[in-house]
Amino acid sequence: MGDALRTRLRREREGRERFRIEGSLSGAVFRGFTEADGTPPWFEAETARFRRTATPPDHSTAEQCPEAVGAWVEALVEQRGFTDTVLVHVGFDDHAWLRCDRSRPGWARAVRDALGRWDLALLSSDGDQLLVVSEEEYACLAFVSTGTGREPRCGRACSD
Repeated sequence: MGDALRTRLRREREGRERFRIEGSLSGAVFRGFTEADGTPPWFEAETARFRRTATPPDHSTAEQCPEAVGAWVEALVEQRGFTDTVLVHVGFDDHAWLRCDRSRPGWARAVRDALGRWDLALLSSDGDQLLVVSEEEYACLAFVSTGTGREPRCGRACSD
C-alpha cells in the first residue's frame, strides 16, 4: 500500500472518529477541534517523561467510579488555574486537540465517555499548563507540567 493511500485511509478514519466524538459530546462541552500546529514544542517530551515508571505522579486517586474520577479531574484542572476552555489531546494528524468548555460540572466524565478512556492529556488554552491523567489497574494518576516543562507551578507540595 502506498503512502498516499495510507494517508487517505488514515484521514478518513480520523474524520469518522471526529464525527463520532462530536456527536457524543453535548454542545455545552464541545467547542470544536484545533489543528495540530497548536501543540506546544515541549508536549511530546513531557508526555514521554510521564510514561516512565521512574516519574512519580503529582496526584493519584483510588476512585473507580466514573463520576468521582471525573470530579477529581475537574478539581485538578480548577486547582491548576485552567481557563474555561480546555484542550484535550486526541492525537489526530490534522486535528490534534478537542476544545472543551469546562464551566459545567460533568465535562470531564463526558469527555472520558466520548473518548472511551481516562488516559487524557489536558492543555490549558494558553498552552502553558499540562495535566496528564493515566488510568492504572487500581488507581488514576495525574502528572502536571508548565510551559517550562519541568516543575508544576505549585511545586511538589501540591495537594490531592
